[in-house]
Amino acid sequence: KCGEIMNVQRRFEDAVSWFRKAALQGHGAGLYRLGIAYYNGDGVAEQSYAEAVRYTRQALDAGDMRAAWNLARSYISGE
Repeated sequence: KCGEIMNVQRRFEDAVSWFRKAALQGHGAGLYRLGIAYYNGDGVAEQSYAEAVRYTRQALDAGDMRAAWNLARSYISGE
């Protein structure tokens, strides 16, 4: 089981690496997924609601409408 858990974690880290590359190019989906990663703490050094909101705002600005729901949820819950 430990190996399975480590494998999943490695995949999250790999995914975040690709999300960052897309985000640096202003890709809305990459920004959105990076925001989710920070919100959940998956594949990032530390969970951060502030970073999640920052990337999610950028995703919305880049035209990813899924980000609107996540921002609303964050504001309603006070995160």
